[in-house]
Order: sequence, then structure tokens, then C-alpha cells
Amino acid sequence: MKDAPESWAIVVSIVALALSGMATWLTLRHSSRSQRLATFERIHEALIDPKAAGGRKLLYQAAKSGNFPVLGDEDWDQVNYALALYDTLGSYLSLRLVDRDVVTAAWYHPVIDIAGPVEQFLAHRRSLGINQPWTYLLDLISLMRQTTCPCRVCRESRRG
Repeated sequence: MKDAPESWAIVVSIVALALSGMATWLTLRHSSRSQRLATFERIHEALIDPKAAGGRKLLYQAAKSGNFPVLGDEDWDQVNYALALYDTLGSYLSLRLVDRDVVTAAWYHPVIDIAGPVEQFLAHRRSLGINQPWTYLLDLISLMRQTTCPCRVCRESRRG
């Protein structure tokens, strides 16, 4: 009978250790999710900044007219800035610094819409001897093309 209190002490210690481990895991998981959301918020704010939006607008206009800016033009820099932000978003997604579902919910349509103009601009850059691809941007476009849009409007239209 002398062993019974010691056995209970061991059981209580093990349970306390397990609960402590679980609490730590939950805290780290929540902290990690919070960090990913904060990272997403920062890149999202940069993407919706007027300078980035202006670069995207220039890209759409150039793709429509077939008249892309040339290296050294201010418009060249604006378009490249906007695409660099998308490339950054793609890299964050690849490195799992942001959540795929959050990125998809917020940026599915804009990425799908800009895919054609991006491909045209990359062809224009190659014609100028600039062969630097936007690897993460292309990965982001590919991912969105392989993904079903999660937005309510698209979900409802799929239901018929």
C-alpha cells in the first residue's frame, strides 16, 4: 500500500507533463498561424498599394495594346514592381509563410486575371534579352489555375 501514493504521484506527474506539452503545442500552433496571417497582411497591403495597382493597370493596358514599356522607362519599373510583389507572395506561399487557403480566397481572381498579361510581358522581356523568370509568380499562377475558386459567387455558380 505504500506504493499507491507514489504510483498516483507518477500518474499525476505524467498527466501534468502531457497537458503541459499539449498546451505548449497549441500555443505554438496558434502563434505560427498568427505569424502567417501577419505576413499575409503585410504582403496583401503591399499588393493593394496604389503603386502596385498602377503597375498592374499598366500591364493590363500594355497587354491589350501590345505596346509594352521598355527597359529604362518609368512604366517598366512600375510593372516590374507589381510583378515582384506577386512573386514575393508566391515565394511566401512556397515557403509556407502564408496559408494557401487565405491566399486563394483573397487573390484567386486577380492572379487568374493577370496570368495572360504576365505571360505576354515575360515574352516581351525575353525578346529584350532578359531571361529572368518570375519563378514564384509562375508557380502562383499555376497553382491558381489548378485550384477551384473558393469564393461564394463561384461556389454558387458551380451548383447551378
